[in-house]
Amino acid sequence: MDSRAGVEFYNGILVPGLVNAHCHLELSYLKGKIASGGGFAAFAAGIGAVRGETSSVDRERAIRFCDARMRAEGIVAVGDICNGSSTFGTKMQSEIFYHNFIEVFGLATTSLQNAIKTAALSRAMGITASVSPHSTYSLQDETFRATIAASSGMPDQGDLLSIHFMESRAEEELFHGEGPL
Repeated sequence: MDSRAGVEFYNGILVPGLVNAHCHLELSYLKGKIASGGGFAAFAAGIGAVRGETSSVDRERAIRFCDARMRAEGIVAVGDICNGSSTFGTKMQSEIFYHNFIEVFGLATTSLQNAIKTAALSRAMGITASVSPHSTYSLQDETFRATIAASSGMPDQGDLLSIHFMESRAEEELFHGEGPL
């Protein structure tokens, strides 16, 4: 078959563009700053411990680097979890298609206004977005339900959600009323 006129043959396999369905691009600057192997509780504590140690310039540099690396590795679309707009400038210039899941979390959180405003800003900048709960355990029931309802009301986004669920042993222990969470 490869000897036909006009047919090009390459040794290897053809792979379609890849999709990163759950990314945290705004946390790119944390690479190598939090010890691995400690589980989710240690990771969450680690974020709090090192969050203020990186300048906004270095954070932006890490975001651009990771966007370029994903593209170089064949990723053409990303579902990105966002808590703010720090990645939007890079995404506007990127060859990758991004959908922003604007995350709502915190047991004391009762208002969705910041998330709704951030989603509106994302869409105004040409990046699709929806409001999404962080997880089943990080919001009060009423706020969780309001977040789901807000997402279904997003223009042209359907019911796109990204929810952390049973990703670790600690979350499974929490489900049983045990463990560090």
